[in-house]
Amino acid sequence: MKKLFLSVHPAFLLLILIGYFTKTLFPMLLVYLSLVIHELGHIAAAVGFGARVSYMKIMPFGIAMRLSGESALKPKKRFIIAFAGPIFSIVTGILFGKGFLGGANIALGIFNLLPVMTLDGGKMFFIAVSAFSGSIRGYNITKTVSKIFAVLLFLLGAAVLYVTRFNVSFVLVAAFLIYRLASDCGYGRLSAVQSVLDYKQKKSSGGVFKTKTVSLSMYAPLRRILKYIPERGICVIHILDENQHLIASVSERDAVDIMLKYGAGVSYSDIK
Repeated sequence: MKKLFLSVHPAFLLLILIGYFTKTLFPMLLVYLSLVIHELGHIAAAVGFGARVSYMKIMPFGIAMRLSGESALKPKKRFIIAFAGPIFSIVTGILFGKGFLGGANIALGIFNLLPVMTLDGGKMFFIAVSAFSGSIRGYNITKTVSKIFAVLLFLLGAAVLYVTRFNVSFVLVAAFLIYRLASDCGYGRLSAVQSVLDYKQKKSSGGVFKTKTVSLSMYAPLRRILKYIPERGICVIHILDENQHLIASVSERDAVDIMLKYGAGVSYSDIK
């Protein structure tokens, strides 16, 4: 079934009901208006560079958006696309002035500059670090930094909740970020590895590669081999049955293509 261009997470509708019965619906809608303004910044930059929006989903804590053609852009352009959202929010907030909508836009813009993977700041941090250390190492560094900032934000939220006795917003947002980091399931690393494979393909010459091998059970998720794929050279994955007999050998490119098609949690036994 073809995925809808725009969809709404069921939890968002529950949030609307909570806002209605707690008489906070209007400020809640203003916050979502700020989110729309924020995404318009990304869209404007993306379209300017030749990418387009292929999918949007309204979530309880934001708007998820997928850009088609972004991966083919140079890192500098992807950095600008990520930065366009926060800067658009901040500039819009300044134009709105000191009211709630102005403050919400400025707060949203600053918050999204945090170097946490699920935020724009995390994307910018990953692109910048990867330029010096490569995509895989850049992913590992970014995920570590993301965890640190998410935990610090949770501790800040706990302190705010303790002082105010009612403000749980920081705790909820931090919990959501921690959940997103924990539920990544290898997709962030998969994206990083895909960039590495594309780089290798561009830089290949002579048809001869240094190779390392990794053995994986046919019942284990393929995502477990992602951390073993090197920045340079080629990785070949040996697939073993329950008795550790070799049943297949898969190239790193084939393994990544399988995960892109079926998901990073798929095992070799699932597709055979």
